[in-house]
Amino acid sequence: MEEVADALREAGLLTEMAKAAASVMARWEKDKDRYELPLADALAHLRKDS
Repeated sequence: MEEVADALREAGLLTEMAKAAASVMARWEKDKDRYELPLADALAHLRKDS
């Protein structure tokens, strides 16, 4: 997603959506294969203040 943001920036377009997606995906990295993790916990980990 960072590469997408770079490409958007170079094209003179807004980058906020790509940056936000990259941020959420980075937070999800530690939980993505934890299938037993309750949904509420997974969503809590995605929040910015976590």
